[in-house]
Amino acid sequence: MSKRAEEIRHSGIVKEITPSTIVVEIEGKSACSQCHAKGACAASESKIKRIDVRRTPNVEVEVGERVEVVLKASLGLKAVFISYVLPLIILLILLLTLPNMGVSELLTGLISLLAVGGYFVVIYLLRKRLATQFDFVIAKTTGFILV
Repeated sequence: MSKRAEEIRHSGIVKEITPSTIVVEIEGKSACSQCHAKGACAASESKIKRIDVRRTPNVEVEVGERVEVVLKASLGLKAVFISYVLPLIILLILLLTLPNMGVSELLTGLISLLAVGGYFVVIYLLRKRLATQFDFVIAKTTGFILV
């Protein structure tokens, strides 16, 4: 497998640089149209997406510079699992087991929805911890865009 296939890349423009982060605005169409993970990637849902990339000392960029934001494909799959597959599993398990335990359909539906909602609340509360696992990296490309 080539190194490029092991990564999810999005082309973008540096919009802001802070002491701890670099804010990159992703151009949805140009980067996502050929990406193999575009169906599952949140960056492809809108035309313009802002991504905060943790600053590293070995990458020097300037505002207006064209860069690529890179994420390991395995982390993309992990994100899909956490945000789509796991809640679906929770929902299906509850929908299929609660009626067999004598719980009414209405209560089964409510419990299932509350459980999935609770799952997403936990994910929201753990967002900073999860963000450390999903590190984007900046890969420099040539060219500047006037801001």
